[in-house]
Amino acid sequence: MKMLNAVLVGAALILGAATATAQEQQKSKKTPIERAEMHTNKMAKELTLTEEQKAKVLELNIGIAQKNDAIRNDVNMTPALKKESLKGIQDARDIHMKSILTEEQYKLYLAKKAEMQEKKELKKEEMKKNKKTKKESATPAKEELEEL
Repeated sequence: MKMLNAVLVGAALILGAATATAQEQQKSKKTPIERAEMHTNKMAKELTLTEEQKAKVLELNIGIAQKNDAIRNDVNMTPALKKESLKGIQDARDIHMKSILTEEQYKLYLAKKAEMQEKKELKKEEMKKNKKTKKESATPAKEELEEL
């Protein structure tokens, strides 16, 4: 009986901690407008945008952030269709950015975009590598348990 009570108390504590973590993560999730503003401010700094350019880029980024959110939250779309739609939106962003930025700024924009993509790919590879390492290290532990 004491063991059952201990298990129930432990389960309740774990459930409470998980719920608190999920709520905290949801609070820190930014709205599309907040993300667009952050992205625009970063771009303004990196590309030395004028106030007029910044206003146009902000308007563009808000529209894109809202569209991206709608796609990501659409439960009727397959992951492949979501990926394709998001890529189309990014391509459209590039076309609009070319009309807003100077030629030099646009080249820098594309360079920064390529740099970010490269970092993203490296991070993916690292995560895959870490996942594989964890699986390999977990296997001997299973075998040791089976021997006992």
